[in-house]
Amino acid sequence: MDAAHAPAARARAAAVLGLFAAVATCAALWPAAGVPAWPGASAGLGAVALGIGPGPIGARSVATLCGSTAALVGVLQIAVLWAAAGALP
Repeated sequence: MDAAHAPAARARAAAVLGLFAAVATCAALWPAAGVPAWPGASAGLGAVALGIGPGPIGARSVATLCGSTAALVGVLQIAVLWAAAGALP
């Protein structure tokens, strides 16, 4: 891959990571799945970090939207579970 195509490939990788983060976060919200929230939140932050920079705006916007939503929902889920664990005797 030459240097001219690197930003587009990076933006596409960020979009794929953002979509994975959104799916992982939805799986973590499913009650019987038993999936932890941290993979979706971590992948979401990674997608946002990869989405910064040059590249196609469509792929970058998918990465930012899905990544930030997954990170926010994952962090909120973790915070609620910590608060519930702290409230238990």
